[in-house]
Amino acid sequence: KLEAIFQVWVFYWRSANWMGGRDGKSLTHDPKDCECRESFTTSSSESTDDEQPAQEGAANQESELHNEIPSFFKRFFVGAFYQPLSSIEEYFGEKVAFYFAWLQHTAMHLVFLTVAGLIVFITQVSTGNWDTALRPYFAVFVMIWTFVVLVNWKKRANFLAYEWGTMNYQEQEVTRPQFHGEYVTDEITGEEVLHYPKWKRWLKYCISLPVTLLFTFGTLFVILWVHANRDLQLAKYLDEKHHGESSSNAFQLHFGISAFGQKKPVVELDITGDLLYDPVFLFLLAGMPAMLGLCLPLLNFILMRLSVLLNNFENYRTVSEYRTHLIIKVFSFRF
Repeated sequence: KLEAIFQVWVFYWRSANWMGGRDGKSLTHDPKDCECRESFTTSSSESTDDEQPAQEGAANQESELHNEIPSFFKRFFVGAFYQPLSSIEEYFGEKVAFYFAWLQHTAMHLVFLTVAGLIVFITQVSTGNWDTALRPYFAVFVMIWTFVVLVNWKKRANFLAYEWGTMNYQEQEVTRPQFHGEYVTDEITGEEVLHYPKWKRWLKYCISLPVTLLFTFGTLFVILWVHANRDLQLAKYLDEKHHGESSSNAFQLHFGISAFGQKKPVVELDITGDLLYDPVFLFLLAGMPAMLGLCLPLLNFILMRLSVLLNNFENYRTVSEYRTHLIIKVFSFRF
């Protein structure tokens, strides 16, 4: 089953996915069709001369189906916007199928936005003016496009939910295994349930919130500090190059906040071959931002681990609560 899904999912442009009355949009793979064709081939080789007309009729029908297969370009471009949603739902479940249904829905609607954006871009290039008369209309088009995408997705989601039998389905959440607390008797059901006092979680908020803000603003400070010092050092270096001076102290980094407000004009300097081969100039121009870019994945990894630790420290009962607060922390770190 998984191999069949893989064949129609990855190799959707193959003619086999467009045979047997299929238009390539559903990309449904039916192994029975292959078995029927194989059995038909086997039985036809063992048939007698009296069955020759029936075989010719079946062959003509098969050739007609083959002739109805569209060209490769149509199979490729039309099939690229469709997913085998029914097969995905049967094998992986509704949650995964809805994810790919959203991707399919978004990709199809992005075609219209791409065409409109391409028209605006061509107008900007042809006129040489960034602020063209089409920009306000394009902004209105984007707002209308967003509304249409959301409304159509509600219709599409309801249709798929009805088709897959998940309409008005509500999943009953259970307690996370990592949740800890004290067992108390529920006043309604009389059962022993885990209870964690709210005041304890609020005390933990008093710890996790300052830590989150500290790391968020600390990360922002480091990024701004690197770019501010890069600009100051680049202006200083180009000014010395322009006047033919050589500084014994090439790098004078400003470790305070004062580096953010300093302004130093960059002199006009021709970009020559000697300057492009200058290691100091290349380091100031691209080296420092590249080092920061290489450090960002490591910083994201550390902040992600910190978010998980703080979330575990706050001790949430359900998975939805845990995910919601984890998303808030990750968003604040990475935004």
